[in-house]
Amino acid sequence: MNLNEITRPNIRNLNAYSSARSLTMQKDVILLDANENPFSENGRYPDPNQTELRMELSRYYDIQASSIMPGNGSDELIDLLFRAFTEPGKSNVILPEPTYGMYEVAANVQNCLVKKVLLN
Repeated sequence: MNLNEITRPNIRNLNAYSSARSLTMQKDVILLDANENPFSENGRYPDPNQTELRMELSRYYDIQASSIMPGNGSDELIDLLFRAFTEPGKSNVILPEPTYGMYEVAANVQNCLVKKVLLN
């Protein structure tokens, strides 16, 4: 399956976010204009692309790093999936019942028609 074929065109055409930290991955560079603290390693912004994490997971699971999408918990990832692959006000979503509540929340945020199907 080619995900580009089912991704919303406006999402597919977005340019990736580029931060000052991603432009200079040198650890010895302190970005004072981004309010980084020159006196502590903890005062620096992390890599926005999570490159090291994705590379380690890629090696461990023997999959491509480009296939890995870290997130701030499952809620964020579910929200991103709904925003990328559903058309607001047009898409229909079938949800098993019972299920994790965030699926319906994400569908409602996108104004999708939700159809619940009982598991039995």
